[in-house]
Amino acid sequence: EKRKKQTEIENKRRQLDDDRRQLQHLKSKALRERWLLDGAPAEEETQRRLQEDEVKTKLLEQVILRLEQEIEELETGVPADKGVAKEN
Repeated sequence: EKRKKQTEIENKRRQLDDDRRQLQHLKSKALRERWLLDGAPAEEETQRRLQEDEVKTKLLEQVILRLEQEIEELETGVPADKGVAKEN
């Protein structure tokens, strides 16, 4: 049981690392494209791609937060707060 839990934690950590790398790549790509397009006439296709990258970035950030919470729950055995403040 402990080994199974440890394996699950390791798998989630790997997924988290992969998602962080993908997020960094998307952010770098978006920054580079914005720099290249600075001052250039806005093309509809380019703007659409930039918006898609922004959506992907936001989704990846949400996935990363969820994975971090899941890892914390697995490590501590205590459910992580889902953004709701608890009153004592």
